[in-house]
Amino acid sequence: MQKMGTQKAHIAMFPSWGTGHLIPFMEFAKRMAADHSFTVTFITSSFMLSRPQISQLRCLASSGLDIRVLEFPSPEEDTEEEKTHSEGGHLFKMFQLVEKSKVPLQDLLRTLKDDICAFITDLFCTVMIEPSTALHIPAYVLLTTAASNLCLMLYHPTLHAQTTSSLCDMDRPVDIPGLPSMPTRYFPDPMQRRTEPIYHLFLRHSHRLCNADGILINTFHDLESGSIRALIDRKRELFPDEIEKGPEIYPVGPLIRASDSEPNESGSGCLEWLDRQPVASVIFVSFGSMGFLSAEQTRELALGLEASGERFLWVLRKPEAQPDSEILPAGFEERIRDRGVVWRSWAPQIRLLSHQSIGGFVCHCGWNSVLESVSCGVPLVAWPLGAEQWTSAFFLVKESGMAIEPQWAPGWSVSKEEVQRVARELIRGESGRAVRARAAELKESARKAWADGGRSTEVLSVLASQWKSNR
Repeated sequence: MQKMGTQKAHIAMFPSWGTGHLIPFMEFAKRMAADHSFTVTFITSSFMLSRPQISQLRCLASSGLDIRVLEFPSPEEDTEEEKTHSEGGHLFKMFQLVEKSKVPLQDLLRTLKDDICAFITDLFCTVMIEPSTALHIPAYVLLTTAASNLCLMLYHPTLHAQTTSSLCDMDRPVDIPGLPSMPTRYFPDPMQRRTEPIYHLFLRHSHRLCNADGILINTFHDLESGSIRALIDRKRELFPDEIEKGPEIYPVGPLIRASDSEPNESGSGCLEWLDRQPVASVIFVSFGSMGFLSAEQTRELALGLEASGERFLWVLRKPEAQPDSEILPAGFEERIRDRGVVWRSWAPQIRLLSHQSIGGFVCHCGWNSVLESVSCGVPLVAWPLGAEQWTSAFFLVKESGMAIEPQWAPGWSVSKEEVQRVARELIRGESGRAVRARAAELKESARKAWADGGRSTEVLSVLASQWKSNR
C-alpha cells in the first residue's frame, strides 16, 4: 500500500462491531471532515463490521467529504481458544480477533504514519492503543456510552483491589468518587461476577483506558453534569494509584444520526397513524434492534398497556422462530386497535421520536436511543435489559431527571399492574409532568451544545487544534 500524501490534517478511526458503536464514529467523522477540514480514514476488517456496515462507511466516503475506508484481511480464528471460552461465545471470539489484529493494524498505520495526527478507537478495542503508541501517534478512545459508565470502568481496578466479593453477592450501595451511591445491581453486567472470564476481559479494558491520551465521550454537560465533573475534577480518585496522569476527558456529544438519514420508504404506516393522534398522547415502546423480552414479560407488557387506557406504538421484536400466538394475549390487537399499534418491522426511530404525538418512550436505555430521545425532548420509562444499560438507567432517573423507573419484581421483571401504573404516570401523572419538563430543558441544552459557542462545539475545536499541532 502506498503512503497517502495530503496537505490536510489526517486522523484514523478504528470502530468496533455493532451499529450502536458505528453510528457515533460516523457522526464524529462527519464533523471533523466538514467543520474542521480533516481527512478521516476508517480502518476496519470484515470480522469487525458486516458488509452492510462497511457499505455504510463507503457511502459516507462517497458523500463528498474527505473520508476513506481501508480494510485489512481478517486474522485466522483460534477454534481451541473459542472452545475454552464457550460461555461468552461470540464476544470472546471478537476480542480474540481484535488481539490478533494488532500487528496488521500497526503495519497499516506505519504506512500512514507521517500523515496521521491522531488515532481513535472504540471501548472494545483498547488493545489497539498499543500499536498506535508504539508509532508515537496519539491514541484516543471514543466512548459510545454514558459518562457514568466511564466513571465505573475507570474505578473498576480500584474496586477490584478493595474487595474479594463479586458485586452480585453484595447487598449494599457502592460509593464511586464524585457520584451518588449506587446499588450493586445497577453496575454493568460484565462487572458483576468476578469469577467469570468476561469480568477479567473488561478489567483489562479498564486498565488500558488509562493509557489513552484522551477519552471522547458521546455525551454533553447538562445531561451528565455530575459524572462529567467527577471525570474532570476528581479523575485522580477514579484512576488506579499507579496512574500518574491518565487521559484527558472530552465530552463531544450528542453524536446522533439526522432524521433524514433514515430510509424514507420504511415506517410510513406508523407515521401516518401518529399523524391522527393528539399531541404528546402516545407512548412509544421499543427495546432496540437487539433487545428481546421473554414471552411471559411480553404478555405482561401487553396486558399492562391495554389496561392503562393510554395510546401506544409498540415496535415488537422477537426471535423469528417464535410465533405471535406464543407471546401476545389472545385477541389483544383487536381489543386495542382504536388506540394502539403493534409494529413488527423496522421503524424510523428518530422520526418517530420527533413526532408531536409522542409523549414518552419506554426504552431499554441503549445510549444511542437515549441521546435520540434527549435530542427530541421525549421523557423515558427506563427499562434496561442488560450490559451497561442498568447504569445508564440509574443515572437517567437519579442524575439527569428525565426518566421514571418501574418497580421491579424479582428477576428484573415488571408486572402488568406496574406497566399500567407507569404508563398512566408517564402521560398524566405528577412524575410524568416533571420528566417531560426536564426532557424539554435537555432538548434545548442538546441543541445549544452544538450551536456556535456551544460546549461540544468548543471541545471539538480544542481537539482539532491539538491534533493539527501534532502534524
